[in-house]
Amino acid sequence: MIPSSTKPFFVLFLLSLSLSSLDSNAQSTNAYTYQKDPSPSSSLEVNFQQPFCYKINNKDENSAQKYTKVIQLYKATFKDPKDPKSVWDQNYLQKNPHIFEAIQDFKSGRRAKALKQVDLEGKTALEIHTDLLKLGFFWTKLPLRASFKKQTYWLTGGKTTKDPHHKDVVYTHFYTHADGSLVRIKAAGIPDLRGKHPRRAPHATKAVLLNIDPNLCQKNNCHYDTTYQNEAFKVTNENQPVPKAPSTKCGLKLPKNSGSSIDKQKTRVIKNAVMNLAHTNLKTGCPQPQ
Repeated sequence: MIPSSTKPFFVLFLLSLSLSSLDSNAQSTNAYTYQKDPSPSSSLEVNFQQPFCYKINNKDENSAQKYTKVIQLYKATFKDPKDPKSVWDQNYLQKNPHIFEAIQDFKSGRRAKALKQVDLEGKTALEIHTDLLKLGFFWTKLPLRASFKKQTYWLTGGKTTKDPHHKDVVYTHFYTHADGSLVRIKAAGIPDLRGKHPRRAPHATKAVLLNIDPNLCQKNNCHYDTTYQNEAFKVTNENQPVPKAPSTKCGLKLPKNSGSSIDKQKTRVIKNAVMNLAHTNLKTGCPQPQ
């Protein structure tokens, strides 16, 4: 117990210790910076030091560069297609005005309006199927090709067959709307046991068709051409139009390739990022891959 007569002195002593501790901490947090009284801004002469330049990224810098590129690309999907900073190659849009027109129609709601109501994120194939039928989509399914050249189809066990009617053939489910909306669901994914296919997980995509005629959609069927050739572009789950394939031939803007490993890496990151934005993995009971 501290005598009451000494309490004021004890409090002052503790206060002085606290203040000295704060002063010490303030100095330690700026251990790498020399402190001096600031001068009036009008008297300062800026003389920046030369930048430190290096030729090779370390591991962390490489990772940071990839993440930065992905973030930049995500932001670019929200820009107007004619904006030089968008994901679209400007020369491609000039040479393919019908694609640009389809993009404008989609953005204005004149084409594929129903597609903007479709949310694929965090859903099972059945949940998306139910949502699409409620929105007036027409449903059909076709065997999933393993090779167009060999005329083979995927089987659920990972093998392939030339018989499109095989009991274990893998299907792609197509959902078309009279307004030109297209959704594809690959509920079984692509069972490539070799691991060479770039997207094996069960997934779904949104796209806009090029040639459409609402008169072809009657009662329980919509006779639209759902082939790759009639796909104008893909649409991200945030409803932004992006090229349907990771290639300049389909309108994707890629950096100039000097042949260096850095340029190749940038190109690979952009291609993968765009396709990841255009494909949404389905909710499944699959364990997380290692």
